[in-house]
Amino acid sequence: MQAELGAHAGKNKEIVDRDYLNAAAIAEKVAPFRHPRLSAVRLAGDAAGPRINEDAPLEELRAEVMKHLERLAPVLDLEVLDGRIANQPVSGDD
Repeated sequence: MQAELGAHAGKNKEIVDRDYLNAAAIAEKVAPFRHPRLSAVRLAGDAAGPRINEDAPLEELRAEVMKHLERLAPVLDLEVLDGRIANQPVSGDD
C-alpha cells in the first residue's frame, strides 16, 4: 500500500520501486500460509478408500452403483423404483 500511495503522490521512482520490492518479499514469505500447496492439503476421508475389485461379479457392481444412485437421486431429480431408476418430471415440464 505504501508503494501505491507513493506512486500516486509523486514520490521518487527509486523509493517506490524499493517499496514494491519490499512488498513482494513480504508476500513471498506469507504466501505459503495463505495459499498452501495442493500436495500439502489433506483430503477428507481416505483417498485410497475401499475400491471394488475389477473382477467383482456383476451383481456386486450393480449394488454399488445403485447405492450411489439412491443417494444422488434427489439431487438428480430421479426416483428409484424396485432397484431401477425412473425419471421424474422436471418442475415446469408438466
